[in-house]
Amino acid sequence: MKKTLLLIIPLFFLFVGCEDEQQKDCVGVEGGIAKVDSCGVCVGGTTDVIACVQDCADAWGGNNICGCTDYTASNYNPEATYDDSSCLFHFSLIDLNPNSSTSEQTIGPADFLGDVCIVFFGHES
Repeated sequence: MKKTLLLIIPLFFLFVGCEDEQQKDCVGVEGGIAKVDSCGVCVGGTTDVIACVQDCADAWGGNNICGCTDYTASNYNPEATYDDSSCLFHFSLIDLNPNSSTSEQTIGPADFLGDVCIVFFGHES
């Protein structure tokens, strides 16, 4: 009986000492929910760090300011660091009709149909 008891006691400690270890998160907390974000920073869980986001230029953790960077555009934004293709231009057309009383006509973005500007020149008799 002593021999059997001596064999059972070590097996008991072997099973009691082996608990299932949970996987650790990026902070080292077992079973934690923190993870590495797209910027390579450990966020969430117990970190109190917020995950980075993509800016308007699709740069993770970037701080680009999107807008029109063309100074000749009517909506030029001097603070913009990334051109987002939002620039608007106004054009002046000279009236080629010699009988017209209008010498210049200004058109804006509302005068365009998509990428096409339609201008009609008539002939006065």
